[in-house]
Amino acid sequence: MSKYQNTVVLDNGGHTLKAGVVGQSDFVCVPNMAVRDRTGKVHVHMSGDDVQLASDGQILRPTDRGYPLRWSVQASLWDHVFGHQCLGVDPTDSALCLATPPFQPKEIAKACIYIEREREKTGKEMKGQGVLYEHVFEYYGFQGLFRHIPAFFASFQVDTQAGLYIDSGHSGTWTVPIIHNQVLLHGVRRVDVGGAVLNKELRRVVSMAQFDLTREALLAEQIGHLIFRVSDNFRADMMSFKEQHSVGSLRSRCRPLSVLLPDYTTSKAPVVLDPTTPAPPRRDVYRPGPEQVYCPELLFHPEYAGIAQGGVQQAAAQGLACLPSAVAEACWGSVVPIGGVTNIPGYRQRLQQELSGVAPSCVNVSVLDPGQSESGKGGEGIAFRGMVKYAAGDEFPKSMVTLDLYKEYGDNLCTSRFAW
Repeated sequence: MSKYQNTVVLDNGGHTLKAGVVGQSDFVCVPNMAVRDRTGKVHVHMSGDDVQLASDGQILRPTDRGYPLRWSVQASLWDHVFGHQCLGVDPTDSALCLATPPFQPKEIAKACIYIEREREKTGKEMKGQGVLYEHVFEYYGFQGLFRHIPAFFASFQVDTQAGLYIDSGHSGTWTVPIIHNQVLLHGVRRVDVGGAVLNKELRRVVSMAQFDLTREALLAEQIGHLIFRVSDNFRADMMSFKEQHSVGSLRSRCRPLSVLLPDYTTSKAPVVLDPTTPAPPRRDVYRPGPEQVYCPELLFHPEYAGIAQGGVQQAAAQGLACLPSAVAEACWGSVVPIGGVTNIPGYRQRLQQELSGVAPSCVNVSVLDPGQSESGKGGEGIAFRGMVKYAAGDEFPKSMVTLDLYKEYGDNLCTSRFAW
């Protein structure tokens, strides 16, 4: 039996990495990305002040659709998180509790030979065969690993025996039914709309109307945090824009009115302008139009962006239709939104409205408030808090794969045990 002193929890999200050590109150949250500048240097630790660097360089995201693929980048980010700059832990004396998206393909999770010298010779990022388990056990030397999906860990933070967890993150949206902390895999569905799609659509719309944001991914993301709002009556709001050719009456409902863009000299991030305050001279001001409600609408109508899928409400109804009626009814009564996208104002109210329209008439739909996270935002961080709670419990040592078992049975044991 492998011995370890610390338990590291790591939520490997497509947008951010949240990591901490069980028993310690401090945790770290860093962007899950790197930037290669014009000189070829790769900058791993990115902060909000590095928007100009990202616009001038090449953004390197280690994940694709939420799954880690570019391990040369992902390993550099993990090195930063585990190192003295952040957690300061020794992996060889620790166990790892890891959260990754559902249905990770075996070709990605399966351990294989990672030939770093080929990357150094060609200068290309290695994709294809993933090296998750090999990195955890052989590269870092963790004494144990337990991997599951974020919704599973979030269920330990919600006081309900059965529920439908709607995980809206950067890479997409998952609808996950869970009963007694057990994931019902045959009821899980995915919608390919998340924060990345919303930001991409915002860049496209704004670039056609006001400013060129095609290379300003991080700036568009910051603007989206300021202006996005889920409409409770999308058709009426869009007609208001069309008839008035301005924000008009909608301005009182959707914030902000104007956004002062950064000049990267006196300011590093966009800010909301007070209506009574004039804009500084020679500064660019962005005035949001219908995109402030159009982009979040893609969560419920992906076809508006050319994505041939149903929205979150259709995915939830389709997944619950595969379950016994009693279980489905219990899940309809406890819908838990988690993930960063759920912080958009109006999301929970609109989700209640849409789910009530597709649910059977004999059930009551209730969208719960998952509570406040460490950053004070809705459902963001609930999965991480659930990971800390689970890793500190008695079930974690029993459910993880130890280093000794990995050496004896290889990655096949991990693939079979973590088959979600």
